[in-house]
Amino acid sequence: MQNSQTKEIKCILCGDTIFRIQGKKNTYQVVICNCGLVYINPQPSPEVTEKIYNQEYFSGGNNFGYQGISYLGKENEEWFQYIPGLTLKKIEKHLKYKGRLLDIGCAVGHFLEVARNNGWSISGIELSKFAREYAEERLNINIYTTLEQSPFKNDDFDVITAFEIIEHVHNPDNFLREARSLLKEGGILGISTPNLANSKTSKTFMEWSYLTPPEHLFYFDKKTITKLLEINGFSVIEVFYGPFNPINTISEAKVRKLKKIYQFFKPILKPVKKLIYDKPMEWYGQKSGLGEDMIVIALKK
Repeated sequence: MQNSQTKEIKCILCGDTIFRIQGKKNTYQVVICNCGLVYINPQPSPEVTEKIYNQEYFSGGNNFGYQGISYLGKENEEWFQYIPGLTLKKIEKHLKYKGRLLDIGCAVGHFLEVARNNGWSISGIELSKFAREYAEERLNINIYTTLEQSPFKNDDFDVITAFEIIEHVHNPDNFLREARSLLKEGGILGISTPNLANSKTSKTFMEWSYLTPPEHLFYFDKKTITKLLEINGFSVIEVFYGPFNPINTISEAKVRKLKKIYQFFKPILKPVKKLIYDKPMEWYGQKSGLGEDMIVIALKK
């Protein structure tokens, strides 16, 4: 049942209003449509969700976002640049030149720094005032709040990226159509999102660590993200997966506790972790399709 801060929606893929209720999380109802899309319904208002993205969200100080791991400074930079950096390498295989790149939801600018260091002309969009100002100071460029408030025009960009963003937005169709209009003909879109298939590794679906309403509103697998992109004017050219994380097979409370323990012993554990954990989990995440993140490279049709 909706109230003044929520709104019932149709399935964004098929328009159906019939769904199965999976359960409730953080007081929000999680549903699955017959077409396979999992989403929150009724959905929270933008006013509710915008309040989430404060300084604590990026510093690991609340129950959303980075939960015990700070997104700020250099300490965890390598970890936060891993998926975006891998995506950029994939994009550069499909696009034989380096032009203008827009990162939507650029947060504090980790990926934009990687892209600039690799020869791209960078621009960014970030809703969070705290993260936007942090990125502007770090990169010495203007970061815009929304696409509507930016000076960007149709066919301005060769590449648009959006890492862990599509699951947050209230209208993914509008988001993708706007991104498409900004891309040049033959331009490339690179997105990442939590991989719904990864939920199979949780004790129960409702305990999946990425099921975090009102932060995440939509949950995609390969089939549903491909359909969403295709109906909005993109052709998917590659789908790949990030590392598998067995830690997510345990409860959220234990996950947060383990993350804090790892941060404390990081100087000792990091070299060992890279050798006996990271590489095998990267291989298994891709091979099994159960990696935490799903990354999609798509071409503007």
